[in-house]
Amino acid sequence: MSAVVPHLRTVRRAPVRLLLCGVTIAVAAFFITATLLGRDIALRTITDDLTSIPEAASAVVRSPSGFGPAELDRAEGLAGVTGSTGRVSGSGLVGAVEVDLTADPGAGPLSRVQVDEGAYPRSPGEVAASARAAERLDLRVGDEVEFADPDGGPPQPLTVTALVDSPSADGLALYAPDREVLARTGAELARVDLTGDLPTIQRSAQPTTLAVQSAENARQAELSESMETVDKVSAVLGAFVLVASLASTMVAVSAFRIVFAQRTRHLAMLRALGATRGGLRRALVAEGALTGLLAGGAGTLLAVGAGLLVPLVAPVSAVTPSPLVLGSVVVGVVLAVVLAVLAPARDAARVSPLEALRSTTRASERAARTALRTVLGAALLAAAVLLVVLAVSSGLLSRYRPNGSTEDLMLYGVLAVAACFCAYLAFAPALARPVLAGAHRLLRRFGPVATLAVRSAGGMPRRAASVSSVVALAATLLLAALTAGGTLRDYSEASSAAQYPADIEVRAPEGEVLPADLPATLAADPALRSVIPFRAPRLRLEVPSGPTSLEVSDLPVTRLSGSAGSTAADGSLQDAEPGTIVVSDAFASQTGLAAGDSARLGDREVRVAAVVVGSSVGGSLVLAHPSDLDALGVDPAPTGVVLDAARGDLAAAQSAVAAHGSTGPELEVSVLDDFRAKQSDLVGQLTGSALALIALTVFVALVGVGTTASLSVVERGRESGMLRAVGLSRGGLLGVRVGESALYGLLGVVFGAPHGIALGTLLITALVPEAPLAIPVLALLAACAGLVVVAGAAGLLPSWRASRTPPATATRQD
Repeated sequence: MSAVVPHLRTVRRAPVRLLLCGVTIAVAAFFITATLLGRDIALRTITDDLTSIPEAASAVVRSPSGFGPAELDRAEGLAGVTGSTGRVSGSGLVGAVEVDLTADPGAGPLSRVQVDEGAYPRSPGEVAASARAAERLDLRVGDEVEFADPDGGPPQPLTVTALVDSPSADGLALYAPDREVLARTGAELARVDLTGDLPTIQRSAQPTTLAVQSAENARQAELSESMETVDKVSAVLGAFVLVASLASTMVAVSAFRIVFAQRTRHLAMLRALGATRGGLRRALVAEGALTGLLAGGAGTLLAVGAGLLVPLVAPVSAVTPSPLVLGSVVVGVVLAVVLAVLAPARDAARVSPLEALRSTTRASERAARTALRTVLGAALLAAAVLLVVLAVSSGLLSRYRPNGSTEDLMLYGVLAVAACFCAYLAFAPALARPVLAGAHRLLRRFGPVATLAVRSAGGMPRRAASVSSVVALAATLLLAALTAGGTLRDYSEASSAAQYPADIEVRAPEGEVLPADLPATLAADPALRSVIPFRAPRLRLEVPSGPTSLEVSDLPVTRLSGSAGSTAADGSLQDAEPGTIVVSDAFASQTGLAAGDSARLGDREVRVAAVVVGSSVGGSLVLAHPSDLDALGVDPAPTGVVLDAARGDLAAAQSAVAAHGSTGPELEVSVLDDFRAKQSDLVGQLTGSALALIALTVFVALVGVGTTASLSVVERGRESGMLRAVGLSRGGLLGVRVGESALYGLLGVVFGAPHGIALGTLLITALVPEAPLAIPVLALLAACAGLVVVAGAAGLLPSWRASRTPPATATRQD
């Protein structure tokens, strides 16, 4: 007898279970698709910040003779062009602050800015201001600024008509259309970006001197300079995409195992009527495939819709999902669901026909530990250990790595944690028992409701393991993101504090010194504070790896308040004294230096006092004591000075520096605060992208717990009715069911936290090996407590429904 058709008819007559399972599968498909789209959006947003060529551009036109308005007209007139904009940027002074007047159309596919307030300039004399320029110059829509040529000439009045969100790489920038920028600055066009048919444009440009390059090739050429950053970002985001399939499989297993385990009577009746075990398995697999197809397709379409809406409400780049990728997601979800159904379907098909004659509607669980689970779990643990060994042997703990190894190391780490997590899934039913037993000993003093909640969860260890594993996955990824993100943020802050310990740096031209009275004059200005002169001569340094000539500074960084966040990876800055040097972590990685090592600076023997986290220390790779430079015969006149802005007013500080430095030789003024902001923006984008993807995982966990709780209400109606019948109040039953969901969350946190910390540690070690591990304990504890609370809250609605069902209705035979 074929059991497929009668089984599906029965499912259709009682669709609640199918709908609840469908919700979990739809959310899983939504998660996979949203993760893929989120990775593409995040990567596109970050790469758009690293390249100035818009994604919509088809071609880039350059000219060997430079560009002016005439060449812009020629590029726009090429056949096949549907849109164009010139790229030109000219610097100028607003007060004493140097800003760039940058060309941008302000709207359309070739625009790199988005208007936040006001209207983009369309008339001569109008400009838009970036958020950073508006903050530095205290600009608002309607303000008028004087834009002066730094080489002289009368200032030009410009009216701010808009504030725009722009790439952080543009820094302090004002924006206007291309022809306006050409007229105001006299700068030459760097290039012209075109949209249209690339082959037609290239053929049209052949008779001319215009050089046409595909936008894709030009973009890759720009990104090649930052390819290491792009690769690391891609590897981090790819790690989260890798676990999306694991999440969908776990959600499917959790839902279908409960549904199949509760169909004892129905399946036994089919067996009594002649259905074979193979026929039952095919029927259950058909149900899973149908559910996966319908729910997976719905979840994928919802994710695509959400992905199209995100760029409309957030400053991120839009992406166009590939139909092939979307189809692959749906097929993958169906296959994952079918594979997830096979194990519970095999168990459910073994039910005896005699079960149809028994009064119970639910078969008891078998022993949680089996030989197969033990062997599988042990094999997965061995695989995890081998992957970690492989990562270590490939240079995981080394700072000297070949290019391109970061992705491989991150993949090894993710696969190792994934194997360990799957081993936990194999052992989960057995591991759940001692945790729930411990919870019972702690909670039984709170009364019968707490005891019933623990007993209800502990009575079905496989159910507890299935539901809690979804929360464990969320805990794993959330804690991994917090651990890696916290370490990366601390490292970035320490690196910025060491590299940019002040707000502004002023240097004399190479080979010259500062005017003798400039440091004292700057120190007397009320707009400035912490004015510290320094010398930075080029000296010979002999280290074990060989001699090198480099800039050595005597800047006393410990006297600068901005260096308070710097961290010594080895040794201590407090040990810096005559006869010692301080080196940056990047220089130490190149030369193999460590605290306590000896080196030769000029003709003097020196010792490494500290290795400071970061690519430089105070703008130099090596810091020496002033007395050592004196002994080497270095001119005592300072070559540079660093200073901070009083009251945080950088514009006033820049004006003061410009006023005092205008009478001497041309000085190089660097606003270090801008460099700090760019570095912070990149780290913020990376951690923000990871946390946004993690939020999807937490959402999946909540839906998994909520739908499982709903399935429990549907399948355990008689149990709830019996509890009410023997005297348990509505509030008591609500407390039992919510407490049961919270215990699932507790189990997930207990087993997910170690995996999360391990994953975060492996990711950050592979990504930034020089970053000291910083585990945010308070944030991790808060996240764990939050997951337990929200897991309990996820079961609130179905538990409330169960408590509202009259005992007579609940105890009625299905």
